[in-house]
This record gives sequence, structure tokens and C-alpha cells, in this order.
Amino acid sequence: DMSTMRKGITCAVAFLVFVIWLVVCGAIMHAIEQPQEEANNQANVAALTELNAWHSRLRQAVGDNSTLVNEFAPYLEQLQGSYGTTNNWSLQGGIIFWFTVMSTIGYGSYTPLTVGGKAFTACTCLLSIAYFGYFLSLMSDGTRAGFAGLRKRCTGGSKLRSRQIKEEIVSWLVVCLFPIVIFAAVSSSLHRQGISFGEGLYFSIISFTTIGFGDYAPDPAYSGLSLVSLMFLTIGLVCLANCLSGLAEIQNLVVADNDEDKSQSQVTEVTPHSPTKQSAEECSIMLVPA
Repeated sequence: DMSTMRKGITCAVAFLVFVIWLVVCGAIMHAIEQPQEEANNQANVAALTELNAWHSRLRQAVGDNSTLVNEFAPYLEQLQGSYGTTNNWSLQGGIIFWFTVMSTIGYGSYTPLTVGGKAFTACTCLLSIAYFGYFLSLMSDGTRAGFAGLRKRCTGGSKLRSRQIKEEIVSWLVVCLFPIVIFAAVSSSLHRQGISFGEGLYFSIISFTTIGFGDYAPDPAYSGLSLVSLMFLTIGLVCLANCLSGLAEIQNLVVADNDEDKSQSQVTEVTPHSPTKQSAEECSIMLVPA
């Protein structure tokens, strides 16, 4: 019907605005942060080159089999690891970062390096979070409306009773749980950590509930695959919003049914009858003359 069509158009426009806002903010973070990241990478490469040259001179001075060289080797590996290079603030990395800001997942796998990036994040995050909440509510209502329209076509548009409405909501909640399992399977192949299905399921639940510990997170180095994971994250968050609204609706229906049962029980209770009027003969007093 027309209302469902209007909701669909509204959801499409809201999704388009969400994508545009995400790309624009991600591009701004990319422009602010990437120069600093490149400078840090160059400094790390220079420091690592100097460290390796110093280690080479040490080995030449004391010999490869020296106890000092062998004892220093583990610490040298740690130092070499600390001078690694990163590529977090590419355009894809900026988009991934801003998605974690909008959705409040906040993995923390990488954060702004510059004062400008921190200031932009602090000033824009509230607006982004507010719009993302509005976007989730629109998408949740739209998907529920589509599911209800599909139900009407299958049942011929008959009006549902309270119990049938509960069953419809429960079935919709079950449908909303499928993306969690699907994303767990997909994430297990999208991450370079080579995580298992169980770890992917853990990651999907932690992500959809916006806890976002950060032990697993989309990797900007895998730009295409990480952007695909953002799509699944968005679907999962919409499904979570549907689950929460569905549980709230079931609770409201249970409360309404209890109130209705109480009112019906009060109506059917036996009420005391009012005393009947006595007949005229019973109430009249015969005056007998003395």
C-alpha cells in the first residue's frame, strides 16, 4: 500500500544520506590523519634502519656467537616490532573509523593521531550518533512494515489477534537472528587473523551489541573486504534494533492482555443485588378502629 511505499522511500533516502555522511566524514579524517601517519611511518623506518645498522656493528665487534648478542636478540625483535609501519588512515580506513564512531562500536584498534582529527571527532560525533540512531529507527520500522505487508498478503489481510501478533513478532525476531550467524561465517573469512567460526560469532555479537572490545576489528589493509563487513555490521545493527523494539512490543502486549483479563474478571464477578421494594400490601399498615 501507499504507507509501506512511503516508508520504503524514506528508508532509501535515509540510507543514501547515511552513506554520503559516512564517506564525507571518512574522507575528512583521511585528509587530516594520513599525512601524520606517513610522517610517523618515515620516522619509524629511519629509526629501524639505524637500529639494524647498530646491531650489525655490534655483531661485527663482539662476534655472532657472543652471549651478549644472544641475550639482546629478544629485546631487539621487540624494538623492531615497535617501529613498524601502518596504513590505517587510507580513505577506507577513515570510513571504517567513522562507522565505529557513528555506531558507537568504537573498536579502538586505531585512533586519531592529530589534534585536528581529535577535535573533528569530538565536534561531529554527537550529530553522527544522533543521525545513526534515527537511521536505525527508520530502517527498523521499514523492515517491520515490509514483513507485516508480506504477512498480510499470505493471510489475505485478516486482522490478527493478540496471540497471533505475538507469534508474528517472535517469528520476526528469529529472522533477525540469522544475520548474526551469517556475519559470523563471513567475518571468519574477512579477517586476516584467520579467526574461526566461533570467534567470528563472538565478534558479531560483540559488534552488534556495540560493545566493541577491539580484540577483533575490520582491518583497513583489506579495504574491499572490510567495507563488505561494514555492510553486514549495518544489517546486524538494524536487526538488533528490530529485536529490541519487538521485545518491547511483546511486553506491551502482555501487559495489555493482563489488564484486559483483570477487567473481564471484574465484570464477571457477582455484585450484591439492591433490596427490592416491598409491595404495597406488605408496606401498608392496616388501621383498625378501636
